[in-house]
Amino acid sequence: MTEIERPERIAYRNPVKRLGWAQVSNEIGEVTPRVRERLVQLLDEYPDLVRWEQAFDAVVSSGVRRLDYLTACLESDGKPRWSRPR
Repeated sequence: MTEIERPERIAYRNPVKRLGWAQVSNEIGEVTPRVRERLVQLLDEYPDLVRWEQAFDAVVSSGVRRLDYLTACLESDGKPRWSRPR
């Protein structure tokens, strides 16, 4: 895949997608091909910027910096549904 075709490059025209790509790499970690694929799905499924901001706030404040936790937060209107693993 060339740089021009990469979804995160195209996403910069959309503020929700721009936030999603930047925050996942900053708060969760490396965007591997599998993470990239899932993130593209999540960004299409949840186009609400406020919901993404709330979900990232929950991820950071909980200390659970995992994609599955971010997904759970997005699915529940930006609020976590399960607690931090012990």
